[in-house]
Amino acid sequence: MAPRAAAWSTAARLCDCQPARDTLNTTAADFVFTVSGSLYRDVFSERGLTPPAESFTRHEVRIPEKKFSAVAWISGVSNERCNSG
Repeated sequence: MAPRAAAWSTAARLCDCQPARDTLNTTAADFVFTVSGSLYRDVFSERGLTPPAESFTRHEVRIPEKKFSAVAWISGVSNERCNSG
């Protein structure tokens, strides 16, 4: 798979992964923000950013039938938190 296609495939699979669905179903989050391990490391792990690094949790995402495995960092976000700045 070409690198660009692999990136799109990874993004789609992480957006629809079970840990993201679980976060929506088990928290007060109105939506989830899901990023890959490399994007979290390069952008969101720094303190003082929005959403804050400490709001993310690390998840191993595996989809055996697609031979897919990746790290996702997921932050549940409420509309209230978005509107507060």
